Amino acid sequence: MKKILVADDDTDILTLVKMTLKMNGYAVEAVSQWQEVDNRIHVFNHNLIILNVSLGGADGRDICKRLKEKGNTHDIPIILFSVHAE
Repeated sequence: MKKILVADDDTDILTLVKMTLKMNGYAVEAVSQWQEVDNRIHVFNHNLIILNVSLGGADGRDICKRLKEKGNTHDIPIILFSVHAE
């Protein structure tokens, strides 16, 4: 089963994405704080990360860049999303 980490500080969006992915057969780990991303990656061994660009005081692009620079997480695909028009 493919494992996906979803990170978003909006709990309504987080719940909706988590529910939709689970209904489609994925194992999902959801976090609402950017500080939890690193810890959960090492525990859950994800196949994909879905990351909000604006994550409660942190920039998802910076988190993505940091993950891509690390040897143990650089191969994990990351999808960035945002609800903001710009």
